[in-house]
Amino acid sequence: MKFLISNLRLLTRRFKSVAIINVVGLGVAFAVLLVVAMQVRYDLSYDRGFKNSDSIFRLETWDGEEWGWEEITNYHLPRLFRDRIPEVRDYCLREWSDDEARFLREGSPADGPSHRATLTEV
Repeated sequence: MKFLISNLRLLTRRFKSVAIINVVGLGVAFAVLLVVAMQVRYDLSYDRGFKNSDSIFRLETWDGEEWGWEEITNYHLPRLFRDRIPEVRDYCLREWSDDEARFLREGSPADGPSHRATLTEV
């Protein structure tokens, strides 16, 4: 072990630029690992605070190669899903404006109660 540490010191003194590049690379690798781990934890725990969270799904539509997958849909599609697919018990739509989100219980703003929240509260 003593030989290993003395050899490492000798290499560090002799090749300073290589040692600095190695240490910086190791730091960047740990930072990337930390960011990826935080994102995976967030993805796996998303919406887990809700009751029966394993039954909550988000409807996405494919909008071509330019836009990809989007959560944007019309007001009537979720209602059709609920009416025609027995496994779908209920739905909720989220509508964004400049600085607030509206969560709509039914298919259009005039249909039912909604909940307003500013972005700082969401």
